[in-house]
Amino acid sequence: MIANKNLQITLGDLSKSLKAPALLTTLEEAAILARKKVKDAAILARKKVKDAAILACKKVETAETTLKWVKNSAILAIQQVEIETISALQTVEKAAEVLRTSNEALWLFANEQNDQLKATLQEVESFSYSVSHDLRAPLRHINSYSAILAEDCGEDLPPEAHGYLEKIRVSSLLMGELIDSLLGLSLINRATLDCQSASKIDPPSASKIDPPQAVVFSLLSSF
Repeated sequence: MIANKNLQITLGDLSKSLKAPALLTTLEEAAILARKKVKDAAILARKKVKDAAILACKKVETAETTLKWVKNSAILAIQQVEIETISALQTVEKAAEVLRTSNEALWLFANEQNDQLKATLQEVESFSYSVSHDLRAPLRHINSYSAILAEDCGEDLPPEAHGYLEKIRVSSLLMGELIDSLLGLSLINRATLDCQSASKIDPPSASKIDPPQAVVFSLLSSF
């Protein structure tokens, strides 16, 4: 506006000095056109500045939105990691508790089985002692008395009685063999196991397997 006033003063002074109306009109039109161009240029510059400011604000808002999204995503990721970590720790604690409980139960079971095994071994030892002493003594007496009877009274006994005495002797011998087998069976738990692969063991043939009826038959045939 100061430039416009200076321009008007200059034009007025020039019109007074020159006293030329045509030249004055031309200068005024030029001044009006110049003011219009300056005004248009100012408006255009103001618009460009405004558009640039708006674009800068939008970029800033976009950057803030992106930063906020990144921050929220990072917070969610951290929370998810914390949740998964807590869940993993709880799972590990539960697994450790289950393992500890299983170990305790296993130890209790092993102790119970050990106690039962000790009791069973004691029973087997008692049975072995009973078989070796309580059953062998009567068999020895039966065999001895039958031999004495056959030796001392053999001439007075009929042949049928001699057959009975022979059957008594044979039966006592068979009973002694059964007692020996039972004692061997009771000592199986003290024997050393010979572990072999199943593929290296030849299956027994049918001719090598003794039927269980053979023992019963031999005992019954004695009487």
